[in-house]
Amino acid sequence: MSELLPGNLPDYPIKQKQRCLSLKGVKLVEGIFGALLPLLLMFAIFYFLLIRPQQRRQKKIQEMHAALQKGDKIITIGGLHGTIDAIDENRIIVTVDGGNKLTFDRQAIREVVNQN
Repeated sequence: MSELLPGNLPDYPIKQKQRCLSLKGVKLVEGIFGALLPLLLMFAIFYFLLIRPQQRRQKKIQEMHAALQKGDKIITIGGLHGTIDAIDENRIIVTVDGGNKLTFDRQAIREVVNQN
């Protein structure tokens, strides 16, 4: 018996032909879901283990940068410890030991040691 292709159905009654077509449709749908399910699961795992935690960290850093105030003791991404002397929209001036003042981008602040 030859393969059952859409144009190559044996001479069965109409209900049996419809049943053959519907079974092929079910197998096709199962095949599509069987192929897509692992990809969807992998995307979900990447989202919850990598993307979402990174978004939370980024949001926390943005909140910390927005809350910077004059007098806060900070640590820069380069490891420099100092106190904020002045704040601009994009820059800060940090006073370090000895009264030296250094200018940094606001994004260069890694953490605030004491929050007032």
